[in-house]
Order: sequence, then structure tokens, then C-alpha cells
Amino acid sequence: MPDSLWVMIAALDRHLKQNCSKISIAKDREFVKGRQVLEEKSIALHERGHGKRPNETKALTVQDEEQPWNNRVLGEQNPKSLLFTLWYPLNLHLGLRGCQEHLKMLVKDFSLNKDDQGTEYVTFEENPTKTRQGGLRKE
Repeated sequence: MPDSLWVMIAALDRHLKQNCSKISIAKDREFVKGRQVLEEKSIALHERGHGKRPNETKALTVQDEEQPWNNRVLGEQNPKSLLFTLWYPLNLHLGLRGCQEHLKMLVKDFSLNKDDQGTEYVTFEENPTKTRQGGLRKE
């Protein structure tokens, strides 16, 4: 919502320019007060969680982490809980969001490495998706 206010200003400015007007709502000194009011409104809307980037999420607490284990959603008690137990760390540590990202994951996306002290670690090279920046993937 906050950004759409600026989009409307840009659209009005574009309309004026296309109709050979010398007026620019986005740049002219006469419209400074209007732009300031718009900026204040935009900031207030962002602070209330509106816009492209709503309020940030809260980190999981220890209780949040323990709850699925205590409720036996995670664990080895049945095939479904075992599947969730494997799925959970992939989402948590690799930042995978949807089923499609899990399905597109390949063994070649992972590599085993060693640091200077000889400690082994695994890296994951994710493929670009439409929700993450990274360019177009050519196959």
C-alpha cells in the first residue's frame, strides 16, 4: 500500500509529461509539502506492517523449538513424524519455502568442504527461484 502511493504520483507525472505539461509533481518545488505528507504517510503505513516488506518475523524461542518434539510431531514414532523431522532442518537451515524447492533440490547442489582447521562442513548452492534474486536460469 505505501508504495502504491508513490506509483500513483509517478503515473500522474507520466500522464502530465505525455500531455506536454511542464509540471512535475515528483520534482517541482511547488509540490514539496505534498511529497512530505506522502512520505510521512508511507512511513506510518510501513511501521504498521503494510507494504511489500511487512513487519519482520520473530525468531523462534526454545519453547517454539521444543514444542513439535514434545507433541510428537517431530521424532521417529511413525513415518509422518520422521518425514517432518527430515523436512524441518531443511527449511530451517537452507531457507527452503515450498514443496517445489524441495523437489528441485539435487545431490549435486550439496558439496562437502573443509576449512583451514580441517573441520568438515556442507555447503548448499541453491538454484534461483522467482522469489529469490539470482537472474534467469539457462538450461
